[in-house]
Amino acid sequence: MMKRWISAALLILLICPAPALAQPNAKIEVDAKDKPLEIKGWLGEENSLIGNIRLTAEEANVANLIFLPSDLKRQKGDEIIGRQQVNLIGERQLEAGFPKDFQVKVSGVKLPGIYTGEIELLVPGQKRSQALVIPNNVKAKAKPAVVPAKGTEQETVLLVRCSGD
Repeated sequence: MMKRWISAALLILLICPAPALAQPNAKIEVDAKDKPLEIKGWLGEENSLIGNIRLTAEEANVANLIFLPSDLKRQKGDEIIGRQQVNLIGERQLEAGFPKDFQVKVSGVKLPGIYTGEIELLVPGQKRSQALVIPNNVKAKAKPAVVPAKGTEQETVLLVRCSGD
C-alpha cells in the first residue's frame, strides 16, 4: 500500500510539476531604463502619481511576484509617504522570457518635491537578501498659481471684425 502511494505521488510530481517548487530559482530582471524607477507628475485633485516598470522572469515562470516598497521620504523636508501608499497595479505573474509592464501607483502625495525610496521584488520562497532592489524616485510638481501682474488686473481686449470687398 505504501509503495503504491509513493509511486503515485512521484508520478504526479513528474507529470504536473508545481510552479511554486521552481520559483526560488527564478530570476527577475528590470528593464535598464526603469532603474531607478522615475515617477513624475503634477499634483491634482487625486494626489496620486503613476509610473511604469518593465519586468522579466529570466529562468522560470513567477506565479505570485512579491512587491515590497519602502516609505518614500521627501528630500527637503520631513514628509513621508507611507509604503502602504505605493502599489503595484496588475496581476503579479511573469512568464519566463516575456517582458511585462506594470504600473506603480503612489497615492497620498500632498506636497511638491522629490521623494526617494526603494522597491524590493521577490519570488515566493526567495530570501529577502536575494531580492531585486530598485531605487524609486517620485517627482511631484505643483501647478503654479497664475495671477495678473500688478496694474494689469483690468486689461481690456477689443476685437474688431472687418470685412472688405
